[in-house]
This record gives sequence, structure tokens and C-alpha cells, in this order.
Amino acid sequence: MTEAIRLVKRVVALTGCSRREAEQYIEGGWVRVDGVTVVDIDRIEQEFVVEVGGKLIPNGLVLLNHGLRFNHYAMPPIKVSWQSDHRLRFAFKRLSPGQIQPMCEAVGLTVLAMKCLRVGRIPLARMPAGAWRYLAPTERI
Repeated sequence: MTEAIRLVKRVVALTGCSRREAEQYIEGGWVRVDGVTVVDIDRIEQEFVVEVGGKLIPNGLVLLNHGLRFNHYAMPPIKVSWQSDHRLRFAFKRLSPGQIQPMCEAVGLTVLAMKCLRVGRIPLARMPAGAWRYLAPTERI
């Protein structure tokens, strides 16, 4: 029976490079499996603008960036900044958009509206709600 081999290990075996170099090849989009460029979903950054109401607790922005827990698990570090008096900008990896509302509630804010600005390098801000499109062959996430 054959066992699955980690992609990094396979790239090292084929190219003779170091593990770190193999990881950089994969991250840079130089590695394809069955003709498809490999994308690690955990490394794709998403950016949202969230319209909020309420009053932020003291050190609330610091907590949003570093110190919140969700379902007994520490949240990964994310970038949160004020865009205006009632809008926060969230940029994160390894987090689902559904976790934004509980995070805001934990620091005294209520989510009124949320809009995805981009996923990876693909801008979504000007797309109408519910619309989709194919990626061009030259586009990478």
C-alpha cells in the first residue's frame, strides 16, 4: 500500500533543494500537481470592512488584534484597524468570516454590515452581491 507523501518532501526529493526552499517554491506558485498550481488555503488573506455600532471597550482594538479566544481556542493573529468612526477593516488568514461577529461582540461592538473587499490578490469590492466570475489564466489567489 502506498502512503501519501507530503508535497514539500516530494519537491525536495525531485529538486534536491532544502525544505525551506521547497516551501518557498510552493508559496510562490511554482509547484503544480496534476497541472494545477498548488494553493495553501491557510495562507490566503481575506479582507473585510465591517460596519459596527456600540462603544468599544478599553484596549478593545488590541484584543481584536491579538488576544481573543473563540470556542476555547486562541484566535490567530489578525490585522484590525479603524477605517472611519463606524467601520473596522479586518485582514486575516485561517479564520472564517462567521467569527467576526462574536469577536466584535466580545469587545462591545455590534456588527451592522459586512463586505468582503478581497480574497488573496483578487479584489471583490466592486462585484455586486451574489455575483461571481472565473479567474483569468494569469490570475493567482
